[in-house]
Amino acid sequence: MKLGIEAFFLNTIHGGGKEQVLFNLLKGFQALGKARDIHVYAYDYSADMLKSLIPDATFTFIPYKNYFHKKMITDLYNKTFKLSSLVKQHGIDLLFFPQCNTGFKKFEIPTVVLPHDIQAISNPDRFSLKTRIINGLQYYWDFKLRTRIIAISDYDAWEIQKYYPRHQSKIKRIYNPIDTDFSVPDTNSPVNQPYICAVNIAHVHKNTLTLIKAYEKIMGKIEHNLVLVGHVNHETRFLETYVKNKHLEERIQFTGFLSNEELNQVLFESALFVNPSLFEGFGMTAIEAAIRHVPVISSTTGASVEVTRSLLNYYEPADDYEVLAEKMLEILQTKPSESNLAAIRSEYLRCYNYMIISKIYYELFEGMME
Repeated sequence: MKLGIEAFFLNTIHGGGKEQVLFNLLKGFQALGKARDIHVYAYDYSADMLKSLIPDATFTFIPYKNYFHKKMITDLYNKTFKLSSLVKQHGIDLLFFPQCNTGFKKFEIPTVVLPHDIQAISNPDRFSLKTRIINGLQYYWDFKLRTRIIAISDYDAWEIQKYYPRHQSKIKRIYNPIDTDFSVPDTNSPVNQPYICAVNIAHVHKNTLTLIKAYEKIMGKIEHNLVLVGHVNHETRFLETYVKNKHLEERIQFTGFLSNEELNQVLFESALFVNPSLFEGFGMTAIEAAIRHVPVISSTTGASVEVTRSLLNYYEPADDYEVLAEKMLEILQTKPSESNLAAIRSEYLRCYNYMIISKIYYELFEGMME
């Protein structure tokens, strides 16, 4: 089987969990010895990074020329027109789209799309009319034209079935792969102050303001700082404004983007990880923190409890900062035992190890060819 993987959706700046899913899958295919069967299509700016993940694969890199002054439209054009001719030219047997917006081409070969979630449709109040229209059109054509649809949790599968019932037979649930190959940072690295950590603050639905308010309520009772990891963009600039207006700069740190090595160290050294998200189709960061023996507090929204297998510390409702503050204080004062943290880690490694999930994906692709 010659497997084609579309990676035009990758950005010049790391886009978070959705891109990380592809990176972890590629790493898994390489480790499983399947890379020589894989042909990756991407823009030239992604070349070095993709080759480092799956060096034995074949690649086609095209120059990125933003003719339409909007990457989404440029991607749509390339996936609809250029990709179809390249796939035919290279004799690809099956094509995998690891992101929505797969174009308007119905290929002659089987195709698979991984939309990650449909929250713009299932939770419309959190999105602008423009976003809802664009995403609605993408899902309509993606689900209509593709042979199979990957849901990243049972909750995600249920939502797709609810809003797109005619495509129910196409859905296959496969959990996200987690990269478990990380090293323990140097134990002698200095940490000036214990801290609470949260990741992926660039998105409004991650509900970081509730975490900041909860921290503000208890900061006088604890020595821990609050470390917020990720880009602050135009949508979440209000977080920095809030912190500045409340004079919290000495206790709350915005790190910006961190490399994998930097993020690994920040997670390892956290006293507590908090995921206060208003919606999760999966929720990788809570798992990534827990497998590093970090106590985790999570909201109960979306797939959070399902994916974390009811093993973490939870609070609800997600937007109640006072309830979150109480839970944070409780966990900081009564840290879970190492044996409990180790048991959680073991369960997550069993379920989400990137090689296990990559094998499930590849078996699905092979089964579709049969």
